[in-house]
Amino acid sequence: GDVSVLVGVSTQEIALDSLSQFALGTTDSPIGDIESFDTEASRSNQAVYAESLVPLIGGERNLSLSLSGRWDSYDAPDVVYTDSATGTTEVAGDLPDAGSASTWGTGLVFSPASSVRLRANWQTSFVAPQLNQLLRRTSDRVEAGLSSLLVQLPNGDLDHQDVLVLEGGNPDLLPETADTLNLGLEITPAAAPGLGFKITWNETDYKDRINLSWNPIIDPNNLPRGTNYIPGDPNDPDDDVWTQERRWFNVSSVLRQGVDFEVYYATATPSGDFSVQLWHSRASRYDVIVDPTQDEKISVLEHTEGSTIIGTVPKTSTTAQFTWGYRGLEAGLDVSTRSSTGSTLAGVTNTYEPPTIADLTLSYSFVDGGLVNAPDWAENARLSFTVNNLGDDFGTVQTVSSEGMVLEGAGTNPSPVYGRVFNLSVHMSL
Repeated sequence: GDVSVLVGVSTQEIALDSLSQFALGTTDSPIGDIESFDTEASRSNQAVYAESLVPLIGGERNLSLSLSGRWDSYDAPDVVYTDSATGTTEVAGDLPDAGSASTWGTGLVFSPASSVRLRANWQTSFVAPQLNQLLRRTSDRVEAGLSSLLVQLPNGDLDHQDVLVLEGGNPDLLPETADTLNLGLEITPAAAPGLGFKITWNETDYKDRINLSWNPIIDPNNLPRGTNYIPGDPNDPDDDVWTQERRWFNVSSVLRQGVDFEVYYATATPSGDFSVQLWHSRASRYDVIVDPTQDEKISVLEHTEGSTIIGTVPKTSTTAQFTWGYRGLEAGLDVSTRSSTGSTLAGVTNTYEPPTIADLTLSYSFVDGGLVNAPDWAENARLSFTVNNLGDDFGTVQTVSSEGMVLEGAGTNPSPVYGRVFNLSVHMSL
């Protein structure tokens, strides 16, 4: 068959503006002794990319090969600081750039029969650090109360210690990279048109993953990366100093493996077009090497023991999607859930039970043959109403001591970030 080739170039500029966001006492000012400052930052990216599809065998039993490549280059950021009170500006200099990187991909699709497809795909990828991860100035401040350190004493008790926190951006961040391998099987039975099954095994090996460093509970005999103890006067315990770096940094590596399952069915009837899709993802491995100087793997799948800055990840997740469309009217319902996660630190076990989230979408498009005869000026317009987190549900947290006692803080943890959200939108073609 014919060989298809696509070649393209792109250029992009990303800008980040912050207005009076950093007040004195929370970060060091880059332009002198002022109360607050604004930041304007921008960065350009250029890319060249190509993709090709090569049919190797035609007919009912067919085999095709795909190849892709991309080269990205990032310029150094342009940053201007402005004194919020006087309007005085200062241009930052000697800022690092993310450099350039080449990424590649290749894949094979083989159909031994019209109802069966075998897929194999391998690709590399990279993500440059975000501007806010690079540029926010490092500051130091004393944290007390909830953000203080919990030092584990020899008898197992936890002792609150004030800590000198170093936080902010990290101009030495490297880009994240990853190698991904997928092997999949898809079946569409001829006896059941519209029905399909997919199963995909996948492995992703991340390098230099960007993450925040924060260990709230520590063992003084085994200090985590970025945490230091500076002893003071032996006769004055308050003279001791704890420091902890809570900046963005590159994790050495993350290895994830898992299997994804999908079942879908679509049909057209006089009463409308119906479709149902069900996804189930099951992770079998999620290993992290936090410190590149130590080859110690930490599994953060489902449950973790000890202290780790990487959040525990669920073992399974499931999503179901139902849609119906009729003469421009469309309704959709998405329902998703994840398995529980937990961690044990200093004899205290925290278990998080995530909620089942439902999202509802209702929309109408003014199209020919629709339920409503729209005027010419409204042709192809679309009205949508969406409710995210339909039940306004939240996850629950349970904290249990080593003796099995449920501690304070257990229960529902509502958050305005994940609460119910309503959205009404109108799209017009002008």
